[in-house]
Amino acid sequence: MKARLEGRLLEAVALGEGFRSYISRHPELSQEDFEFLGANLVEDNPNIRSLGVAPDNVIRFVYPANEVNSRAIGLDYRKVEAQWPDIERAMTQRSTVVSGPINLVQGGRGLLVRIPIYTPHEGRREIGQWPYWGVATLVLDIERILKSADLINLPSGLEIELARDASGGISAENAHIAGTVLDAAEGLVTLSIDVPGGSGWILKARTQGGWKTTGAAVFWVGGIGLLLSGLIAGLVFLVIYELQKVRSLALNDPLTGLPNRRQIESRMQGLVEGSRKSSQAFDIFFVDLDGFKAVNDTHGHEVGDELLMEVGQRLRRLTRNDDMVARIGGDEFIVLVVGSLKAADREAFRKRIEGALHDRVDLSSVELDMKASVGTASYPEDARTIIELRRTADARMYHEKSRKRSSSTNARTPLAALETKEQRKINA
Repeated sequence: MKARLEGRLLEAVALGEGFRSYISRHPELSQEDFEFLGANLVEDNPNIRSLGVAPDNVIRFVYPANEVNSRAIGLDYRKVEAQWPDIERAMTQRSTVVSGPINLVQGGRGLLVRIPIYTPHEGRREIGQWPYWGVATLVLDIERILKSADLINLPSGLEIELARDASGGISAENAHIAGTVLDAAEGLVTLSIDVPGGSGWILKARTQGGWKTTGAAVFWVGGIGLLLSGLIAGLVFLVIYELQKVRSLALNDPLTGLPNRRQIESRMQGLVEGSRKSSQAFDIFFVDLDGFKAVNDTHGHEVGDELLMEVGQRLRRLTRNDDMVARIGGDEFIVLVVGSLKAADREAFRKRIEGALHDRVDLSSVELDMKASVGTASYPEDARTIIELRRTADARMYHEKSRKRSSSTNARTPLAALETKEQRKINA
């Protein structure tokens, strides 16, 4: 009941605020335009009885324009003691105010929704600075609203009272809105009703037999609720887990667990965009294993995968938390170092990478002599874009690879297999 009642009030407020938006953009409101808007607003919403608009707080338009409503045209709210406080409060708070219910001249009771209207003004672009234009008033049929919220024709044994919040000094007689007076009734439960711009209402209820907190029905309802809560929690967990899994697959290399090409390029692009403000530089080191294809061809992809994982672990041990190591495909890696490095420091770090990968590697079934070639490039010293930076580092890596080949033609082939562990046992 609380949810439905608040929903009806908010629905009316939303319609009124839509009407306000139109007038804010079309302050020169004509009678023809008003009648068109009024017909759409009132005729399609049975909870709204009438609509009035008062530029500069003087009523100029009413809908429907019957004999009773038309009497209000020309009324200056500032001279009506009973209505001016709500209008003034809406103006001051710059927000919608709901008041009532009150007895209407045309019969029945209604709620008054006061919607202050502001129009744009040259030099005052922020809405909070727009000047006051006037006020629109929606008259809501309180009986229809109560009925649509199921507060009328209650189930047998249930008593309901809707009252204004009496904490503001309102007497019990004036606080009562609808239903049965239930002040201090035994077994009473209450819920607060949020009234836009108002002091709030209280919804009270009790049952003749008292509220049931035990019994088979309560047990089954509670049990089913817990079961559904558990299922929903499990589904939410699975959805989050799958999203994280998909995200990880999209941004990480499944073999080594390192960031992939997409993730490191995104990181580099972020550094490039950030450097425009902070002039931050960074270096990349393009790493390529020497003779890796021979390992896969000779010993199989399982040994090759094991070697790649070893390389990834060694590169990570060389870097800081702010740096990044990524496998961008095959036997190629990129090491991203954040911050400006001097030429000597850059070369020293390149040699550290080569040194860490120039080693005999003891894998599960074979020992290998591992070597790698490394090319470097610095942003923005060597390139102004990510593509140019990678091409520069790649070219320098291949230059280094060619240099080593020409200078060590008689050396042992990089990544050449030594004796397998089984062969060592046989030879021993």
